[in-house]
Amino acid sequence: MNEVESKVPLLKQSNKRDSSQKLKNRIESVDTTCCSYRVQKGNIKYAVIGCVVLFLFLCISISLWLIAMAKLLPTDHVHAPSSPPTPLAPFPYQHPRLPQHIVPDFYLLKLNIRLDKLITDGQVNITLHTTKPTNFIVLHYLLIDIHTLHVHRSREPIQIKDKKYNASLQMLYIKLSTDLEINTNYTLSIKFTSKIFTDRLKGLYLNNYTDAQGTPRHFVITQFESVFARSSFPCFDEPGFKAPYKIYIARPSSYSVLSNMPIINQRKLKNQLRTWCESSVINHTKLALSHAKTVVTQFEKLLHMKLNTSKLGTILQLDMVIAPNYLSGGMENWGLITYPENSVVYMPIEKNQRQTIISTVTHEIAHQWFGNIVTIKWWNELWLKEGYATLMEFVSEYRLKTMKQAMSSFFEANYISALDEDGFVTTHKLSMQISTLEKIKANYDSVEYAKGAVVLRMLLFFVGEKTFLRGTREYLHTWKSKTADSNDLWKAFDKVSKYNVGQMMSAWTSQRGYPVVTINFDRSKMQASISVSKFTWFHYSKLNSKESNNGQEFWQIPLIYKTNHNHSKIVITKSPTFIKLENSTDWLLGNFLSTGFYRVNYDRQSWQTLTQLLKINHIAIHEFDRAMLLDNSFSLNRAGKLPVEIFLNMTQYIVNETSSIVRNIVKGHLNNIGNMLDDGMDKINLKNYLTRLKYAIGGSSLNPSDLKTFRSWLYNNK
Repeated sequence: MNEVESKVPLLKQSNKRDSSQKLKNRIESVDTTCCSYRVQKGNIKYAVIGCVVLFLFLCISISLWLIAMAKLLPTDHVHAPSSPPTPLAPFPYQHPRLPQHIVPDFYLLKLNIRLDKLITDGQVNITLHTTKPTNFIVLHYLLIDIHTLHVHRSREPIQIKDKKYNASLQMLYIKLSTDLEINTNYTLSIKFTSKIFTDRLKGLYLNNYTDAQGTPRHFVITQFESVFARSSFPCFDEPGFKAPYKIYIARPSSYSVLSNMPIINQRKLKNQLRTWCESSVINHTKLALSHAKTVVTQFEKLLHMKLNTSKLGTILQLDMVIAPNYLSGGMENWGLITYPENSVVYMPIEKNQRQTIISTVTHEIAHQWFGNIVTIKWWNELWLKEGYATLMEFVSEYRLKTMKQAMSSFFEANYISALDEDGFVTTHKLSMQISTLEKIKANYDSVEYAKGAVVLRMLLFFVGEKTFLRGTREYLHTWKSKTADSNDLWKAFDKVSKYNVGQMMSAWTSQRGYPVVTINFDRSKMQASISVSKFTWFHYSKLNSKESNNGQEFWQIPLIYKTNHNHSKIVITKSPTFIKLENSTDWLLGNFLSTGFYRVNYDRQSWQTLTQLLKINHIAIHEFDRAMLLDNSFSLNRAGKLPVEIFLNMTQYIVNETSSIVRNIVKGHLNNIGNMLDDGMDKINLKNYLTRLKYAIGGSSLNPSDLKTFRSWLYNNK
């Protein structure tokens, strides 16, 4: 590493001076180096909590290092971590979330990494204030030994009457002898020892690999999202308590340390973006690095906000660390992103890996804005960062490549899966109540990622890209370096859009599932009646009958529809809503380009008209709309709203279909029908029908290559 500050500074409290000097001498005696990370803002030096990521790369064999360190490091005053003390009943504070009136303002964190004992000796000084008088403090920690704990105002100590720990809440309750005054700064100082984990991906944990020369290598890495920062040091471990940090890291001089913050007295880095990985794969990371540079530039221009600036500090570079044996799909630490090798190491022989790398890198870089620069207030708004990051994959792709390619990728990766998963009774709201650690961890599912992105894309297509980007920029600039929720997002859009976005979009995040829009085309009056109801799969409809029939569930529908003349858009604010059509309208197609997160049903004559249009001139309807006509007709049959004949009749045109997306939809649904049939003539007839469709698509003659494909396809349809 380059030259860094080599001393741990003494604490400012006079009663801590002697112990601090001892720590200083101890560290210097074993030839260690302390890295102090800070960012300059006026006279304040600090770094950011959600982005504390440390990497210690072993430069010698671990066995040799352990022998050397055993001789050099003193063993006095080292406390091996143990489980927290058994809580005394009753625990004074019973809420699953921390009290909101006790607010951390600044962290001074000192860590001494002890790989010889797989522990971290540390001290954290938390500057905090309270918004109402209170005689207690509550914060998080887990599997940490607390050695000393003090509270003071300036240099005046405040007596601690009692301390209690609740293992299920993972909270420490500190009872004080006097009330804390409103809007007055206090310091909570804790000395502790925490674990370096070897058996789980949380907190600070050890990662091992073997390099190309067969030498064992080891490094330590962090995983703090969602509730694991508390495993490394005592803290207010909730996203709403966003605060700046100043960090000191003591480590052996043979190690390197990476952080998202610049080192004190370190010269400014020339390269904004770097990749760290095992030497044998470095040549296979060029795609990830090149794409990362492209996406950073692209997003900075689109969002009108530089990646490396924030009210909470300035990051001088973006590091991408590729870790062997890393279990997460990627972790978007601000300025220091971590990836597993299989997400960013490109081996051209592996099918679809290029797209996986591009999507993963884009997703994690998007989180630098959606999650880091603006952070969610609580885990019930997880969709706000994961949905936005997933959407930005789509936005990046259609700007770098083509809209058709981006639409295809998004359709297959997110749109269909979101419709399928969110139709079950077991689904949940995008913004739902979360009060336990288990619910926080379980919240990382396709609803948050896929549905979140699909709902945002629906808004993008309805208000238009220009307005959508203006609303996004308004949201980012308003809440930069702060925490926000979905209501804050909709308010930002209300400022720049002619639509009442808050009213239109609130139900999409506050209600489970999604609607079906039913269009009845009255040709005698040249008007269409549009009604809205909840969609559920047939075998769950009875379970949801009370919920869906109580009259309280309603979605405002941003509807884009197309006729044989033109396309138009309207917000459906009541059910039914009537729209007038031109006199010579032959057909009406709802959810044009399949950008809305809902299914569409039609009157029987409209289904027949659209089926006939597909048979005569299927390219008059866009391929995504063709796919959704087939998917909706099959799904509405499963939901008990439509006879299966409509779907089967529509499949007859597939002999002229060239889109793999549409053909895959048909194949999948016909297979599902086959799986539901008992052995007999119905199943034989269905297999014959499948064979005829495949033969017709392939042409009238089969060469050896076609035959191989044909047999493979038949085998998959058994």
